[in-house]
Amino acid sequence: MGDAMGTATPLPRVNGDFLVRPRLLEVLDHWSPITLLLAPSGAGKAVLAVQWASSAREAGDDVIWLDGEVDDPAAVVAALARHAGEPVDADLDTTLRRLRRGLRGLDRRLAVVVNNAEPIVEAIGDALVEIVRDCREVHLVVCLRRRLDPVAKALLEAESRVLGLSDLQFTVPEIETLARQHGLTLTSDEAESIWTSVGGWPALVRTGLEPLPNTGSRSVAAWSPRHVGWFLGVNVAPALPPTALAALCRTALVERPTYGAVIAATGPLDDPARITLEALGILDPLVSEGEPIVRLPPLMRDFFRSRYDERELGPEVEVHQRVTRFWLDAEEPRPALEQAVHGRCWALAVEIVERHWWAVADADLLEIPATEVRGHPRAEIGRQVVLPDDPTPSSPAVRAWEAELRSASAEDLVDRAGEPDVLALLTLLMVRDRSRGEQRSALDLADRVETVVDPAGLEGGAAPPPIARAALEAGRTRLLAGDVVAATRMLRVADGAADDLALCAAVTGDRPATAHWVERSTGAGGRIAAALDALHSLDRERSADALTRLRADGIIRDQLWPFAAWAEAEHALLWGGRSRVRAEIAATRGAMTRRRETGWLQGLLAAVEADLCISLGRTAVASRLLTETDVDDVHVLLARARLERVVGRPEEALGLLDVVDAAGDPSALVSLESLVLRAWCLDETGAGAGAADALAQALECVRRDRLVLPLTHVPMSLLARHARTVPGLRQLADRLREARTRAPYDVVDELPELTPREAAVLEALARGLSLEEVGRELFVSRNTVKSQASSLYRKLRVSGRADAVRKANRIGLLD
Repeated sequence: MGDAMGTATPLPRVNGDFLVRPRLLEVLDHWSPITLLLAPSGAGKAVLAVQWASSAREAGDDVIWLDGEVDDPAAVVAALARHAGEPVDADLDTTLRRLRRGLRGLDRRLAVVVNNAEPIVEAIGDALVEIVRDCREVHLVVCLRRRLDPVAKALLEAESRVLGLSDLQFTVPEIETLARQHGLTLTSDEAESIWTSVGGWPALVRTGLEPLPNTGSRSVAAWSPRHVGWFLGVNVAPALPPTALAALCRTALVERPTYGAVIAATGPLDDPARITLEALGILDPLVSEGEPIVRLPPLMRDFFRSRYDERELGPEVEVHQRVTRFWLDAEEPRPALEQAVHGRCWALAVEIVERHWWAVADADLLEIPATEVRGHPRAEIGRQVVLPDDPTPSSPAVRAWEAELRSASAEDLVDRAGEPDVLALLTLLMVRDRSRGEQRSALDLADRVETVVDPAGLEGGAAPPPIARAALEAGRTRLLAGDVVAATRMLRVADGAADDLALCAAVTGDRPATAHWVERSTGAGGRIAAALDALHSLDRERSADALTRLRADGIIRDQLWPFAAWAEAEHALLWGGRSRVRAEIAATRGAMTRRRETGWLQGLLAAVEADLCISLGRTAVASRLLTETDVDDVHVLLARARLERVVGRPEEALGLLDVVDAAGDPSALVSLESLVLRAWCLDETGAGAGAADALAQALECVRRDRLVLPLTHVPMSLLARHARTVPGLRQLADRLREARTRAPYDVVDELPELTPREAAVLEALARGLSLEEVGRELFVSRNTVKSQASSLYRKLRVSGRADAVRKANRIGLLD
């Protein structure tokens, strides 16, 4: 059954340069009763439909091609009736009823493709749906520029597929392929840039890849944003109804063009404007409920923004103000601030910062001129937070506020706790001083915040948002200063402090608490904690995965990066990569000249880098790093003790460990690290019983706290010597071998202590100078140089210049 003439009508011709997209053809090849191509002009609906119809005919299927611009509903019904072998009645409804029976009896598949289908669907869409939904051999493909209610709803309710603008947009690889067809080779980054500039819109991509008309005899293959602008100016803008053009120009001013924000800018859309914006794809109505999606690619946005005429459309600032107020009414301060800044509505921008500082704290506040924020406490101090190096002095009003808050007694602060600005400004001042590296001042302000917050009275209950925020920042201030116990106390009052609490727990070695908070965390602190916890489990894969994610997230720009460096170093000490990690840490510390880590974090970084240097045998560099830090934190003391043990001075190491133990650090991790290092030192001094006792205590900590990492910091030979006398030590050693960890620290020669003149002679000899040349450079005689060189060789325990330079390079004396 079927009429050859009904299916042999020629298909429209398609430019051979148009891209064939297999991914979309494959979707259409899965036959269903109805496929709806719902997308604006220029989205490539007709091209796709023709390409697929052609392939369907080649595959042996029957195809009827219809176009709503030339075929009326009667012609559509007649074509279907001829194919089904049914007579065409003067009454369309009668013919349509018979069609359902006739099309069910087809012995071959039939594709009915309707382009520009709006008039046909509006007239007989419901009947067509009823006919084809039960005819398994019929595939109805409908191309629409906009949703038609209620017909589109009926189409969607049938067994159907919908391909919208998001499906028809070019992908980056498709842009690369199309460019090659035009003789242009693009990199992935260039194709990505094109995709972003036009939103993958097929018509605009093709337009930008075509040469401009009347440019001469030579055609140069290149991407041309100017050509896209020319196309919009010649073919799009002149055809727009006035209300649609006005709406587009106003929409182009909206920084985040959601439907609500667009309506705030344009006012209610009349029918011509709405229909036009849908046809262009600016409004995508392909939603079953809720607001339409707004799509305005950057090049199109720039084009219509440049067409904004204040004489016809009114002042631009009024549009920005309306959109800003829309976002404020929606309780969305970030997009409100973005819109206000873009429109240079400075009074509004300052108002937003004053009311919603914490919600916009990481926005680009530097766009607001300093003169606009002066005298507005939260905005002015907030600007100082994000610009700690700004030399602009505080305004008199803010200086007065700050002096009053710093001089107020604890009782006065408690009495004034109900004043909304007191706690907010205390918190902001604390964060500002922390960002400036003024640790002592930041901690003093943290004390004042704690006085107002009173964590003991709030723990276990829900704190109001201002108190929760203050507690969070005070806790972070204490964490970055190394006071983990006080930090944890404050953070338990805060809302959203899981990342910081996870890190606090990991730093102290509280593994149950670490696991608890890591499950609830989403940021860098939680991932660092997860990496440290995986190291205690000797889980190489899990720790590597956590560290990879941290690097991908750009942790180097975060204030927590020293903790991440610690985790990286421990991973390298266990499984390799020490030189790379040490070089990365050193390079980052050198490049981050504007960073102001707290003294405690500087000490932690020095200890971490020193441990890597000790492991690499660069003991001179480690000594210099530890000498340069003026922090006597336990991490620095442990690194110094480890260095003393490695260079053969166990008695000095034991003295440093006594200082660590006397400090009374509550961290289980520190206690275990001290015990293990003490056992190694005692073993060297011949106090085997003391070493065995320290290892037995360490194993108790391992069983109680499930902390294994510090046991990897001593040679396996130490564990083997005491395996018989310390129960459980052999099993632990076996576990370390199964994890394929390495003992990172080897005993080396004693670190030489050179005089300044000996160091100068060594540096000159390393440059290849003769003794005479060294003497002339240092203004001393050859014999004096010879004497100093002999002393240098003796301290280095070498016999000559070459060995001295070689060893000095190895241990880092020449770094």
